[in-house]
Amino acid sequence: MKKKMLVVLTSVEKYPNLNRATGLWLGEAVHFVKK
Repeated sequence: MKKKMLVVLTSVEKYPNLNRATGLWLGEAVHFVKK
């Protein structure tokens, strides 16, 4: 049986309590996937 994983991404520009931007390249989000 194959294992399943749920990946949750958000479109928030900045953390609410920090003066720091967020960001994620699509390649970083799906790098773990093997074809």
